[in-house]
Amino acid sequence: MLYRLVLVLSALIVALLPGVLHADDDSLVGPRHTSYTLDWDKRRLPGPQSYELEWEIEGPRLAPGGLKDPADLFLDRAGYLYIADRGDDRVVRLTSEGVFVDIIGPAAPDGLSQPEGVFVADDGEIYVADTGHSRIAVFNPNGSFRYSIGAPHSNLLEEGPYKPSKLIVDRRGYIYVIESGGDYRGILLLDHQGTFRGFFAANPVGFSLQRWFARIFATKEQKKQLSKVRPTHHANMVLDDRGFVYTVLPFASSDQIKKLSQIGTNVYPSGKYGEVEREPSGAVQQPRFIDIAVDEQGIISALDFNSGKIYQYDQNGNFLTVFGGKAWRRGYFGYPASLVAGPGGVLYVLDAERASVDRFRPTEFTRLVHQASALYFDGKYEEAAEIWRQVLKLDTNYILAHQGLAKAYLKQEQWREAMQEYFYAHDRAGYSQAFAEWRHQFAREHFGLVMFGTGAVILLLWGFFRVLGWLLAQANRLERQLTGYQ
Repeated sequence: MLYRLVLVLSALIVALLPGVLHADDDSLVGPRHTSYTLDWDKRRLPGPQSYELEWEIEGPRLAPGGLKDPADLFLDRAGYLYIADRGDDRVVRLTSEGVFVDIIGPAAPDGLSQPEGVFVADDGEIYVADTGHSRIAVFNPNGSFRYSIGAPHSNLLEEGPYKPSKLIVDRRGYIYVIESGGDYRGILLLDHQGTFRGFFAANPVGFSLQRWFARIFATKEQKKQLSKVRPTHHANMVLDDRGFVYTVLPFASSDQIKKLSQIGTNVYPSGKYGEVEREPSGAVQQPRFIDIAVDEQGIISALDFNSGKIYQYDQNGNFLTVFGGKAWRRGYFGYPASLVAGPGGVLYVLDAERASVDRFRPTEFTRLVHQASALYFDGKYEEAAEIWRQVLKLDTNYILAHQGLAKAYLKQEQWREAMQEYFYAHDRAGYSQAFAEWRHQFAREHFGLVMFGTGAVILLLWGFFRVLGWLLAQANRLERQLTGYQ
């Protein structure tokens, strides 16, 4: 009997060994690859899988010698991927399929030193944040060196080392630079010659009741400490086809995602993005976005460093989906450092810890959500309605789909149907709007009946109070007779 038990246990151990020993097996330690949505109370609801891992390419296959410390990822209009490899002082160029093309950087004087950012303009010029050399190195499309832009000079700039980290270039040739570690005064704005033109999109400190009281009652020394409170900085940015600059703020408690106009005004809906996570120890973990991507349909993907998750939002700030996370498992990450969006909703994610690039493609569910969301944002509610119905066949709890259908019903003046969809979405404001419209239509279409009913109610109330008055008078007369009081 004992001999048989040993055999059974041995067989079980042998069966489980492959899943433990092979690093590319789907059964590695980590949470199951599931996606979810959020309901009206920000509670998680299981939903269809939103993205599927198409391929994962590790460092040795990406470039000779592999990647040592990849810091940034960029996808140009021609479909080439660029990786700023900080640890190997170079920029690696790949095809959109992850095939190695060439190395950019050796042609520059003194080469590159710890580059942390890369950007490719529409004309193919390659801009590299040469962080270690305190400059921006510019290369021709073929990788040959063109020129460099050194540290800007201005009385507004503080003394100290200039460390460009992330950068973008707009159609005017103006260069937006985020320094390593960030600058509380905003993003540095340079012209094409490198002349400092000011700070772009400085973040306000914001009002604090605690600081207000402290300034009234604090001592001089305490007030000096309060004056050192500085606003949060931008961590990364991306430029869309219309010239808007999208940024993420890793240490902000709200408005962690911003959409900036050319004058630096945030036009993205104010609110809290991401999720507050609670660790097993009980500690609260705030979202910390470190990179952002915007695809051709205006879908925003934000990478949360703390959780390793990718959150997606539409142009109205509506939550769409979330996927990913930190785990030793396919489709998850070790230390995700950067992401970019490609055609068709494809996402590329750079994993610094594994020195790899992952490509994710949206599922049919997510493609429908993106398509309907784009139409919804453009105000094409009726065109989006049919797609929202397909979304609800896959996920009946999808809040935005119910709201989209409600908008379509409102436009079609189908108030009762709109009320029902707003009820499913727990949208009180929308339900009230639809109810007000239904009530107004009912009163207009049944004016005679409404007037008759109103008159009947008034008449009944008048009769009720007359009878009530008569009864009270009779009761009073009877009381006088019984007591003998005249």
